[in-house]
Amino acid sequence: MPAPTQSPAPVPLVSICIITYQHAAYIRQCVEGMLAQQTGFPCEILIGEDDSSDGTREICQELARAHPERIRLLLQRRADVVYVDGRPRGTHNLVATLAAARGEFVALCEGDDYWTDPEKLATQVAYLRAHPECVGCFHEATVVDGDGRETDPHYFKSQKPKIQEQYDRRDCLVDLMSKYATCSLVYRRDAFRDPPAWYLQRSCDFFFDLVITAHGKLGFIDRCMAAYRRHRNGVWTSKSRLEQILELLSRYRLLLNDPHFRTHYGAETLAQAEMFQRMILLHDDAERAKLEATTDLQRQLAHQSALIAKLQTEREQWLAHFAQQRTSAAPAPPARGAKARSAFFR
Repeated sequence: MPAPTQSPAPVPLVSICIITYQHAAYIRQCVEGMLAQQTGFPCEILIGEDDSSDGTREICQELARAHPERIRLLLQRRADVVYVDGRPRGTHNLVATLAAARGEFVALCEGDDYWTDPEKLATQVAYLRAHPECVGCFHEATVVDGDGRETDPHYFKSQKPKIQEQYDRRDCLVDLMSKYATCSLVYRRDAFRDPPAWYLQRSCDFFFDLVITAHGKLGFIDRCMAAYRRHRNGVWTSKSRLEQILELLSRYRLLLNDPHFRTHYGAETLAQAEMFQRMILLHDDAERAKLEATTDLQRQLAHQSALIAKLQTEREQWLAHFAQQRTSAAPAPPARGAKARSAFFR
């Protein structure tokens, strides 16, 4: 008698993508929050492990062996790590993990954060089903420290964003600026296809939002369903305030190099770049002196500061140019300052 054939695993509706590196103290809690989800639809858990040296990889392998029907483990190599400003980033791990997702929807979480509500996924999928104009949605999260103690009940609202039910691409560029916890995002998988060069050059949550909102809006669910862990080894929280400002300025300058953003969001992007330039000038002198002693930041500060006067003298000309682009089918660039502009948009 022939052995019964095994039915294939159902195609997941949601792919949960965990990006992890050096999270040995936290990754188990992260995965357990996903295994506890109560849904009426199939899900898969993809863990992109970026070749940690602290035991994270071994814990992930243990979890995958314990739940082979639910967890797929993607083991990356440090040789493939992307460096930005001389520092390693998880760009390759993230893009490779997202590319392996099979679900109609994708939920994101970094390995040091975790979910606290077993109805999180069901709630967000229901929201996206009811709001076809939205390409994704996020929710409120608490803030905890490295030991899991709550330090703020509201991560999103404490960032003082402009609270809206939905955010379009311009909102994400100017107001939202990815001020929500990444572990709260669920989006439609098809929205993140062939990311543009500026994303691959400097991948970050902010750029991710700009990529997916080319296809729709982001919705906000005012319900706390996850915990964002703020600790000294976090990718963003480990940066000083001045380093964060420099990073934000670099992101807006990179967008200004993109013809699409110059045409459609030029005035807004330039205004944001100028704002961060001014913040550098007004920043605490003691911190600046301390950071300027490092070679990388000294070079960045000198390069950014050299652009301030140029931006100030060109601002009105560029604003007039962007206004012309919005009203003319074939706009001509401003006659003066071409040499200076080509240097800025290189």
